[in-house]
Amino acid sequence: MARVKRSSPVRRIQANGFNLRKVYGDSSIYGETSFPYGTITTDNSTITEYDRSVSLFQKTISASELKETATRNPLASVIVMDVANDVFAKGFEIDEINDEHEQVNNKKLDNQFQLLYEHMLKSELIKAYQLARLYGYSLLLLGYDDNLDLSLPPDSSAKIKFVFAISQRWIEKIEYDANENGEIYLPLKIKSYKLNSGNAVNKQVHQKRVIHIENPGIGSYKTGTSAILPCYDDLLVLKHVTWGAGQTMWRSGNQLVVVVAPPRASADQIQAIDDALTDLNAQSAFTLPFGSTVNAYTPSGLNPEPYAKIPLNNIAAATRIPISILIGAQAGALSASLTDQRDYANTLAGIQSNVLTPILNQLFKKFQYTGQLPMTNFKVDWKSTLTMSLAEQTMVEYRQALTAEKEWKLEQEKAAANTERNETGTWGIQPTQTEATTSTPESYSSYQLSETEQTPTIEEVAIV
Repeated sequence: MARVKRSSPVRRIQANGFNLRKVYGDSSIYGETSFPYGTITTDNSTITEYDRSVSLFQKTISASELKETATRNPLASVIVMDVANDVFAKGFEIDEINDEHEQVNNKKLDNQFQLLYEHMLKSELIKAYQLARLYGYSLLLLGYDDNLDLSLPPDSSAKIKFVFAISQRWIEKIEYDANENGEIYLPLKIKSYKLNSGNAVNKQVHQKRVIHIENPGIGSYKTGTSAILPCYDDLLVLKHVTWGAGQTMWRSGNQLVVVVAPPRASADQIQAIDDALTDLNAQSAFTLPFGSTVNAYTPSGLNPEPYAKIPLNNIAAATRIPISILIGAQAGALSASLTDQRDYANTLAGIQSNVLTPILNQLFKKFQYTGQLPMTNFKVDWKSTLTMSLAEQTMVEYRQALTAEKEWKLEQEKAAANTERNETGTWGIQPTQTEATTSTPESYSSYQLSETEQTPTIEEVAIV
């Protein structure tokens, strides 16, 4: 009788001649992100009220789990990586602010900023923002050409030669400005960063040598919040919905083989049948005792789509990214609607104005202080991130052309009216004539009487 070695942990229950098998999972199967049960802890001091209320889910999420989720979960990759790329995709313009606090389109100034940004800043800045979205915050190290230790403030006369993104996982501790008793001052001010990277020569970095990039959160210590943390549970739920669908396909996609042992089959025979039917594949073959009955049943499985929509909606709500943007335009499916694209563009615009503009202002000012950029007031204007289909873009351009044509005709009419009034000795545009809303009696001069209603002559009046 054929025997197949079992590769998964099983527990058997012998009852009334039947072998019942129950497969259970452990950390070796699911890894660190076990679902739906988190790691059981005996240290009550680390358990919070939130942990007790959601005890079925993982309590603590480590930095390594965040990284694994962002690199292996497609939706988490979109939330962290794609969003960071999209906010920088269309770029920005630099406008000069003159003495009257007016915005001036200075092409020369914009070119100087753009050249520095493209050749020196862009790639590391995007990487630093990706790290901030993943871990909550990151650093952009400015490499000054001053030959000083990184723990010291930079030389004001030194040039910036490079920028380098530093992950939060490299930072062991943030040291805040505090008094001799260790009490921090308010408002909070960072003094330096202590690195824990074993390969780094420098273990301390002065805050003036870095740009602190924070993904906004409710924390008060400038450590931010990971962009995937609010939807982490739903990402795991969706992952295991997909996992369950895959298991159903491979285990129950074909017919389920059921063997009915002979009436007088011994326990050893039942055990042998049980061993033979474990882990079947396309090349499996087995023999059965005389009198055994083999049946095949077509199992039914649940449609995972309705259950996947629930966590997917939660993820879209937590990230403010429409579902059509999260999953992309799949082949044979409708592309993202213009409404979804506008919502996503608004999400990106909020990140640009609230998070990235202050970072760019601080970064460019550093280069102004070193003399690598002109010392002038400037403003960062982000280009629109809204993308439209060809048909939508054509319709928008058509409407813009109609509006421009109407404005041009109006200007021509105003110019003609001005010319006509100037020739008659008056100035200004002719007042707009409006029709009366109520009827008024017609003048006697324009009033026409019928032949029977003609006004009588003087002679006729005298005769009467």
